[in-house]
Amino acid sequence: KVLVVDHFLSRSHASIFFDERNLTLVCRTANWEKFRNRGDTAYRITKAVQNRWGDSAIEDLTFLSRIPKKWNPDELLSLAESYKKLWT
Repeated sequence: KVLVVDHFLSRSHASIFFDERNLTLVCRTANWEKFRNRGDTAYRITKAVQNRWGDSAIEDLTFLSRIPKKWNPDELLSLAESYKKLWT
Protein backbone atom coordinates (compact mmCIF):
# COMPACT_ATOMS: atom_id res chain seq x y z
CA LYS A 1 0.00 0.00 0.00
CA VAL A 2 1.00 3.57 -0.64
CA LEU A 3 0.51 6.03 2.23
CA VAL A 4 -0.40 9.66 1.66
CA VAL A 5 -1.23 12.59 3.90
CA ASP A 6 -4.92 13.43 3.98
CA HIS A 7 -6.04 16.92 4.85
CA PHE A 8 -9.02 16.71 7.17
CA LEU A 9 -10.33 20.08 5.94
CA SER A 10 -9.77 21.88 2.67
CA ARG A 11 -6.68 24.02 2.45
CA SER A 12 -8.18 26.28 -0.20
CA HIS A 13 -7.61 29.42 1.90
CA ALA A 14 -4.11 28.23 2.93
CA SER A 15 -4.55 29.19 6.58
CA ILE A 16 -4.32 25.56 7.75
CA PHE A 17 -2.02 24.33 4.98
CA PHE A 18 0.83 23.58 7.40
CA ASP A 19 -1.24 22.87 10.53
CA GLU A 20 -0.31 19.36 11.70
CA ARG A 21 -3.73 18.92 13.31
CA ASN A 22 -5.17 18.89 9.79
CA LEU A 23 -2.99 15.98 8.64
CA THR A 24 -3.74 12.27 8.85
CA LEU A 25 -1.71 9.49 7.27
CA VAL A 26 -3.98 7.22 5.21
CA CYS A 27 -3.61 4.76 2.37
CA ARG A 28 -4.00 6.19 -1.11
CA THR A 29 -7.27 4.31 -1.63
CA ALA A 30 -8.85 5.84 1.50
CA ASN A 31 -7.73 9.29 0.40
CA TRP A 32 -9.32 8.75 -3.00
CA GLU A 33 -12.55 7.44 -1.42
CA LYS A 34 -12.78 10.51 0.79
CA PHE A 35 -12.18 12.79 -2.17
CA ARG A 36 -14.96 11.02 -4.10
CA ASN A 37 -17.33 10.95 -1.08
CA ARG A 38 -17.45 7.16 -1.02
CA GLY A 39 -17.94 5.07 2.09
CA ASP A 40 -17.37 6.39 5.57
CA THR A 41 -13.75 7.45 5.08
CA ALA A 42 -14.41 11.13 5.79
CA TYR A 43 -16.19 10.19 9.02
CA ARG A 44 -13.34 7.89 10.11
CA ILE A 45 -10.73 10.57 9.40
CA THR A 46 -12.79 13.11 11.34
CA LYS A 47 -12.98 10.70 14.30
CA ALA A 48 -9.22 10.11 14.11
CA VAL A 49 -8.55 13.86 14.24
CA GLN A 50 -11.05 14.24 17.06
CA ASN A 51 -9.49 11.40 19.07
CA ARG A 52 -5.97 12.70 18.52
CA TRP A 53 -6.54 16.42 19.10
CA GLY A 54 -9.97 16.79 20.77
CA ASP A 55 -13.19 18.59 19.93
CA SER A 56 -11.62 22.02 20.30
CA ALA A 57 -9.19 21.26 17.48
CA ILE A 58 -12.07 20.42 15.15
CA GLU A 59 -13.74 23.73 15.98
CA ASP A 60 -10.47 25.65 15.69
CA LEU A 61 -9.53 24.09 12.35
CA THR A 62 -13.01 24.66 10.97
CA PHE A 63 -12.84 28.33 11.95
CA LEU A 64 -9.30 28.82 10.64
CA SER A 65 -10.00 27.01 7.37
CA ARG A 66 -12.37 29.81 6.35
CA ILE A 67 -9.80 32.58 6.80
CA PRO A 68 -7.70 33.43 3.73
CA LYS A 69 -3.97 33.42 4.46
CA LYS A 70 -1.16 34.84 2.38
CA TRP A 71 2.16 33.50 3.63
CA ASN A 72 5.07 35.91 3.59
CA PRO A 73 8.61 34.74 2.82
CA ASP A 74 9.79 35.01 6.44
CA GLU A 75 6.95 32.78 7.66
CA LEU A 76 7.73 30.18 5.00
CA LEU A 77 11.45 30.23 5.78
CA SER A 78 10.67 29.77 9.47
CA LEU A 79 8.40 26.83 8.68
CA ALA A 80 11.05 25.31 6.41
CA GLU A 81 13.62 25.54 9.21
CA SER A 82 11.22 23.93 11.67
CA TYR A 83 10.50 21.02 9.32
CA LYS A 84 14.17 20.65 8.43
CA LYS A 85 14.95 20.07 12.12
CA LEU A 86 12.54 17.11 12.10
CA TRP A 87 14.61 15.37 9.43
CA THR A 88 18.13 16.08 10.63
